[in-house]
Amino acid sequence: LTASLYFGAHPSLWVLRLDKDAAEAGSATLRWADPGCVHMFSAEEGTWARVGEGIVVDVREFTRGDGEKWDAVFAKDENKEWLHD
Repeated sequence: LTASLYFGAHPSLWVLRLDKDAAEAGSATLRWADPGCVHMFSAEEGTWARVGEGIVVDVREFTRGDGEKWDAVFAKDENKEWLHD
């Protein structure tokens, strides 16, 4: 949903895979927000949540063809496995 809302005109998108437990141990808070997008916040007001080694565990570029919607790209079997633990 986020990809379609904010990156619908872009042909490629880089997605970071995060370790939820490591992010939370590093003082991050993850919250699901409507319409179903996760947001990461620092637990301490006025600071940034740390994103980096140990928290980012993988990164992948997704590409879509002309006229192809992001939800169709993410629904492909080879992509579904990477997107969901």
